[in-house]
Amino acid sequence: MEVKWIKIVTNIFDDEKVRYIESLPNGDESVVIWFRILCLAGKSNSGGLLMMTDRIAYTDEMLASIFQRDIMSIRLALKIFEDLEMIERFDNKIYLTNWKKHQSLDALEKKKIYDKEYQKKKRNEKLIVNKSYDNRTTIVENRITDIELELDKDIDKEKDIRIKNRANKFAKPTLEEIKSYCVERKNKVNPENFMNHYDSNGWKVGKNPMKDWRAAVRTWERNQFSNKEIPELPEYYNRIEEEIDKTELLKKLKEM
Repeated sequence: MEVKWIKIVTNIFDDEKVRYIESLPNGDESVVIWFRILCLAGKSNSGGLLMMTDRIAYTDEMLASIFQRDIMSIRLALKIFEDLEMIERFDNKIYLTNWKKHQSLDALEKKKIYDKEYQKKKRNEKLIVNKSYDNRTTIVENRITDIELELDKDIDKEKDIRIKNRANKFAKPTLEEIKSYCVERKNKVNPENFMNHYDSNGWKVGKNPMKDWRAAVRTWERNQFSNKEIPELPEYYNRIEEEIDKTELLKKLKEM
């Protein structure tokens, strides 16, 4: 990470070493080179080493090119700095001996911590946004699923009702079915009379559609209809099926 600033005290020009450099021939140029070196060290941010990259160190020639100074001025200034123990050379690298003096490491560490916390905060915010979006998506999907389940239940209910209605729907019996049931019941109900009667009234019990013809047979059986011809008295038949006032009907029939 590149350091954007370096620490320089306001009384730097009262420093004995700086004052000595200024007194030398080309001293002003050497002071300028010194400040350029300080800035370059901050830009390198390698703990006081003048490094272009992690593996490449600045050479005298490179400094001359960057500072736009002749090579002799660079070498003279570096010799002065080295004599005054402002820099050291080892492994062909230039190191600023008092780099901590010109760079607040506490401030730098604070900036690193701040940058780290800032990036962590941004990642957490992004994670929260994504999680919130996922939650909303999940809620919507769950609601859609609930609606679909309710629709499926309604469809199943309607289907069950249709099946039940079809099962309960009255089916007109054949004469053979009526005869067979009367034989099974061992009654004296005349199947032809039974079928003719209900054919004539549209297979109704009173004013309501018939639901169970076998129940109607059993009603005739209880009311002791025989094989004799049944007179055409629809109003009394209706009352018989509804099992209302049976005694009155039998009395009427006997009087005819």
